[in-house]
Amino acid sequence: MPADKFSFLITRPDFDDTTAYCLAWSGQLINEANDRGFAILDLRKEKATLEEFEGRMKLPAVIFVMLNGHGTLFTVEGDKGSMLLEYGKNEHLTKGKIIFARSRYSLEKLGGSCAQSGALGYVGYSRPFFFVLDSAQGAHPLNDELAKPCFIASNLVALSIIKGQAISEAVRKSREESEKLKAHWQTRPEIEAPLVASFISWNSNCLDFCGSPEAKLQY
Repeated sequence: MPADKFSFLITRPDFDDTTAYCLAWSGQLINEANDRGFAILDLRKEKATLEEFEGRMKLPAVIFVMLNGHGTLFTVEGDKGSMLLEYGKNEHLTKGKIIFARSRYSLEKLGGSCAQSGALGYVGYSRPFFFVLDSAQGAHPLNDELAKPCFIASNLVALSIIKGQAISEAVRKSREESEKLKAHWQTRPEIEAPLVASFISWNSNCLDFCGSPEAKLQY
């Protein structure tokens, strides 16, 4: 079936440095999904609320969901701390979908519960997702060379899924890219380079999935 039969739902709150960077770096993912014919459902800034999220999640056409936001073991948040996906409350909405949460801690408890509730797969982080921020580039996240490698590796997960690859393959590719990026930053002269390399490695080690390794988008 052509991809235009399906939708890509993405949440992009924007109320602090972390969410602002995630919002900006997610533009690449929206462009890739759009180029492949997906309808884009972009819950941006104040639209990243529970009501908007649950309404979109109920649409049968939504097959891939990207969550950007703060989180806990049991939640992924939207605009200004509003709960979007929460353990024991609305995991059933993930049934038949693939989820990628760029959100700290949510993989093990929330991700596992989503998989048990019928999600095809849940990719996420078991610990915080870290990146180094160049304060001189805070208003221009895409120009921040210190943050760039962590987002390149993270975005590769979503890009691989959008291209129809299995979630296990998406995680593998991100980890391989992380190794290359880490090796590169271990030779860089910047004073921040060791921390950048450390965060690349940390994120890679915390990245994993719940659900079937072979889960992929069928389109």
